Amino acid sequence: MTEPVYPGDPGAQAEVQQSCAERMAGMFGGLGVEVPPSLVVVGYAPDEGAWAAGSRIGVCGLQSRVVKLTDPLFR
Repeated sequence: MTEPVYPGDPGAQAEVQQSCAERMAGMFGGLGVEVPPSLVVVGYAPDEGAWAAGSRIGVCGLQSRVVKLTDPLFR
């Protein structure tokens, strides 16, 4: 079986960002909750070194560009 080729930093980042946006929309939309517009979906892709070491998982999160988040987002 051939190992997947590293798509490059921009390619990996774009892929993870798209996947994160879809997952967050599905997760919060399924709860009937809107994410506040002050938050943005961020995705972190593995770099070439991590990819070569076998790490091919991106990480998703929400980031505030306005205030520091100190409490749970939803209650």
